[in-house]
Amino acid sequence: MSDQEIAKLAGVQVTTIRALREAFSLEPAALLPELPKPAPIQDYPGPWLGYESLIGTMSVAKISRAVGVPFSVVEQRQKFLGIPPYQRVSRVTRYEHLLGVVPNNVLAKLAGVTPARIADIRKRRELERGCS
Repeated sequence: MSDQEIAKLAGVQVTTIRALREAFSLEPAALLPELPKPAPIQDYPGPWLGYESLIGTMSVAKISRAVGVPFSVVEQRQKFLGIPPYQRVSRVTRYEHLLGVVPNNVLAKLAGVTPARIADIRKRRELERGCS
């Protein structure tokens, strides 16, 4: 984990964490993978248009409700523009390599979810490994 994330979690200055890491002769951690961000899309003026920048950032149903355009129109526009459907990405994705390595409470605090959610994810992963 980066010095900044450890400092935030521990509630101390980054310089303190850096000094401790260097005192133990540890190298800085590699950066965590960033979550994929969709490429920005320009909105087009016109009737039942002007919401294209939302496609790929939220579900078609949510866009339809937000802009008042029928679901099928938003879906067809998405297909016409060749934009893949929105896929929700879990906050825990960036920290998956820490599952089972650090306590659930620490991982939950890092990811911004509840410890119960981390426990559910760990149990599901263990079941998946057991079935393989």
